[in-house]
Amino acid sequence: MARIEELGAGVLESAMPKLLLALLIAATPCIIAQTNLPSAQTNAPVSLDDDVRVDMGKVLTRMLTEKSSNSFAITNAVDSGTLLTNGLTGALKLMSGDTNALLKHVAPQAIASLTDPAELATLKGDRLANPRLQKCVYWLAYAEEQGEKPEAVLDESAKLNKTAGTPYAGFVRWGLLENLKIAKELGLLTPEGMVELRSGKSATITKGQCAGQEADAALVIPGAVCPELQNQVMNLELLPASLNRAKSDKVTDRAKVFAKELYEANLLSEAGWEMIRML
Repeated sequence: MARIEELGAGVLESAMPKLLLALLIAATPCIIAQTNLPSAQTNAPVSLDDDVRVDMGKVLTRMLTEKSSNSFAITNAVDSGTLLTNGLTGALKLMSGDTNALLKHVAPQAIASLTDPAELATLKGDRLANPRLQKCVYWLAYAEEQGEKPEAVLDESAKLNKTAGTPYAGFVRWGLLENLKIAKELGLLTPEGMVELRSGKSATITKGQCAGQEADAALVIPGAVCPELQNQVMNLELLPASLNRAKSDKVTDRAKVFAKELYEANLLSEAGWEMIRML
């Protein structure tokens, strides 16, 4: 369930009418948490899950800033979450069903949470990051459907989880864009596929010779060889189930090149690199 940031403290000291504050707080859980809202194309629900942490103060701010014109005067809102307004127009629009505009701003925060290195470091066990890849692909596809550029969504995500400008952000960005491309090529972004991806499950392939199979989240560098990378989203790729089974724990030449790149970027330990290099 989405975490709703309390908006009251700063807002009540501002010029925002108490009625507008009540409308915004009431509208947010209805839109994000309690309602199964369809995307324009897929009819997939867009409510959030426990592993997606969203600061709704910032989401609302960003949306309302886009719509500001004469209805809103919003200052310093991205940092403080404080909304200053002289009217009820935006809140009424929000409550009347302008959900796509809000949810396209949720995508960067959802992906920021799903790829946050601090959160990934807490995952203990095999393949626990797999659902995160599926959900990232969903949110990228959803945002693109709403007119957002996937590259821009990922750049914003990196800013939000404070990895912008780091090699880590670069690998995550490249990997997720590749997986979005794979999802399109395999025909995963059908209405049914989007429902599966949003739930962190394997979507069914509808295009190509592997049609009918599920597309697994597969490790590029096998976890059995390099456990430190087994729960890293950047080390995952969508792969037809039959190819994933055939691949098993083999370390391909491509995986070795990838491991060397990670090592040189200080994202793979020396011990991990030596293990892979010697194979």
